Order: sequence, then C-alpha cells, then structure tokens
Amino acid sequence: MPKNAREKELARAAAKREQEKQAARRKKTVTKAVAAIVVIALVAVGASLLLGGRKTKTASEPTAGPPMTIDPNKSYTGVLDTTFGQMKIALLPKTAPIAVNNFVYLADNGKYNGVLFHRIASSLSVIQAGDLSCKTPSPTCGSGKPGYTFLDELSGNEKYTQGVVAMANAGPNTNNSQFFIVTGSKAEKLPPSYTIFGHLADAASLKVAQTIQSQPVDGETPKTPIVINSAKIQVGG
Repeated sequence: MPKNAREKELARAAAKREQEKQAARRKKTVTKAVAAIVVIALVAVGASLLLGGRKTKTASEPTAGPPMTIDPNKSYTGVLDTTFGQMKIALLPKTAPIAVNNFVYLADNGKYNGVLFHRIASSLSVIQAGDLSCKTPSPTCGSGKPGYTFLDELSGNEKYTQGVVAMANAGPNTNNSQFFIVTGSKAEKLPPSYTIFGHLADAASLKVAQTIQSQPVDGETPKTPIVINSAKIQVGG
C-alpha cells in the first residue's frame, strides 16, 4: 500500500475510534442522567407514601374538637361493651386531657355505639376501633373521621406496652375518633407518635382484648364483625 494511502487509512481508523469513544461517553452521560432522574422520582414517591393521609391537614392545622368539659382532677373510666365482653379503660385526664375529653364526649353522646373493631394487627399486637362511619364491614372502614382533628399530647417517651389505649392517627395532630388497644409486646416497636390516653383497668378487660386479637382475619380485617355495643363513662371524685 502506498505511504499516502496507508496514512489516510490510519487517519480514518483513528477518527472512527475517536467517534466511538465520544459515542460511548455520551451514552454513559445519558445513563447517569436517567439514573439520577429515577432516584429523584423514587424519593418523591417515598415521600408521598410517608405523607399519605396528611393531605388535608398539616401538623399546625388541627380543627376544633369538642368543647372541654372534663375535670382533670376527677377519675374517668370508659366501659366498652363488646361482642366478646366488657372492657374497662382507666382514662388519663391529667396527662392527655384533650384526648380523654374527646373520648368522653363521643361515648356520652352514643357515637361509639354500634361501631366495629375494624382492624386486628397481629404484627403489632393491636386492635383498632372508633371509625364512627364503620358500623357494617366495608373497605372504607378506618378512613372515617368525626369532622375534626385535634392536637397530639406527647412527651416523646411513650411506650406502647400491653394494655395501653392510644389515639390512632394519620400523622402529627390528626387525632380524631379512632383509637387502638395494645394486647401484647409487639407494639413496643412503635415510635412515640400516638397519644396515650388510657390503659385497660383489669385482667378481665385484657382477656377480652386478647380474645378480639385472636379472631380470624382477612389481612387485618376481622372475618366476623366485632361490635362495640355501647360505650359509657363512669366518673369518680
């Protein structure tokens, strides 16, 4: 091959290799950009999942709950008559006056009568009730609210031990009518985000709660309706 022809061939080969390198660099840059976009999207989705349920209210925007009528210096006991027997709840008006006042108001006005225990969470040793719209089994049970929310009453040292009764919520300061009862030790892993407003008053009440906990479920939904027949309040001096 003549010298000039060989030099031209080598030059073309070098140019081709350079084009291939540039194409590879462009592909690598595009891949990194796509990966970055995917990561950002996943972070956004994760944030939206974590914030799900707080869309209508923020931590600083609770609505007005019931007027304060309890006396923190008196004792209050909630008596729940259920499908499986009676549970007595010793309420805590001094440490959680807003939540106790709310529970007393709803019980005194018959709002809990006929409401279901709509959730049995075996992974947390928790049974949950208090959705005022949940009087027959429905996929929407657990999403109902009484038309208001109220502030958390938290110290940051909450321990969800056996027998504790606490407010369920969808995020900071979104308390309403729903509550849960702890039947075992698994709830101790919960973060201190749920206002504790009472505890089961005796062993008989705990046995009823554990009987409810043991009922067959479909996911976390009881297969057979478990009803709060009535909720009443006993007041002591």
